[in-house]
Amino acid sequence: MITISVLRSISVLAVAATATAAGLVLSGGASSLAAANPSGFLLGPSASLPGSCYVGLMDSRLSGSTPADVAAEVIVSPLVRHTTTCTGWVERSFRSTTRWTVASAKVSVPAAAGLEVIANTGLVYDGQKYKARACVQAAGSSAVSCTSALILAPGSGTATSPALSASYLRRSAYVVRISYTKAHGGACYAVMASSTTTKKTGTKVVSVLQSQREPCTAWIQTTANKGKTWTTVSPVVSFQDPSSSTFAVAFTAHYADNPGHLAQVCVKDMVSKKVNCSGGW
Repeated sequence: MITISVLRSISVLAVAATATAAGLVLSGGASSLAAANPSGFLLGPSASLPGSCYVGLMDSRLSGSTPADVAAEVIVSPLVRHTTTCTGWVERSFRSTTRWTVASAKVSVPAAAGLEVIANTGLVYDGQKYKARACVQAAGSSAVSCTSALILAPGSGTATSPALSASYLRRSAYVVRISYTKAHGGACYAVMASSTTTKKTGTKVVSVLQSQREPCTAWIQTTANKGKTWTTVSPVVSFQDPSSSTFAVAFTAHYADNPGHLAQVCVKDMVSKKVNCSGGW
């Protein structure tokens, strides 16, 4: 299974992650459907605590026409001890000084045996006179690890908040296009996460689409007959990273996946036209 942490290690520079989602516990709420082309985010600096917690600082400024906002993404590895809970947040300071203050709501991510768990804060403005960083702390410890500061150029527009409560990675699918010419190949990845540690009434699933150079699409399907027929329940999300040297990601909305149903994520490389699906969970 390709997890968020594995996807991060593939990139030479960085992996981005965000969530344009509904149905989980989101700050301010959200609609039940994501836009067909939701906001994308790039990952800036990152930090970690030994063997437990990871935090990355995401930014929505993919170009001058996108906003200069940041958010923190907290990840707990499936290898940590089951009692670990990691809490992350965004801090901000004026550029002219270094007096950090907490600028976002804090998000807590409990470890789950054998599962990678992710959560995101909401957006914090980081343009003009500000600089921002992301921090993480493990429960029961006074140690705090923070990223280096990120300073963004002015932007414009409005990004969808990536705020996301603890979500558990379940399945993945990918398409890699290898080029034997001077042109670079590329890749499309998608992972699917659930809102609960086990499938039960009220469980929802969300998918994140990741692009490396390629125009990619992804969508969620469900089945109530053990995979005999699959129904697409999400909009087909389209996304392409803005640079040949970075990864960028956008999330679908998320959808009900109650007991008796299976869900899977599918991804398509729009250059090669190849499609792969993750298999049901």
